[in-house]
Amino acid sequence: MFGEKTPLPPCFVEACDIDPVDQLRLQSALQAHVDQSISKTVRLPRDADVDHYGHVFDQAYQLGLKGCTVFRAGSERGNTLTATDMPP
Repeated sequence: MFGEKTPLPPCFVEACDIDPVDQLRLQSALQAHVDQSISKTVRLPRDADVDHYGHVFDQAYQLGLKGCTVFRAGSERGNTLTATDMPP
């Protein structure tokens, strides 16, 4: 039940496993309670095209978000965001 090698329960997921629009909806719900700034970096898959980007930013605009950034996996020279190998 405990320890480094113990798998996490199913309720723990990585951000890349959550639909980008759902991530934006969460920010929308939270930002009403934030006085200054709030932003969300949405991670898109390596094969994301311009339409994916446009859809994320359009949704962010329609939700009235204060800030939104998009990161596409594989678009960087060196990884600042990396997925860790989780035990099966």
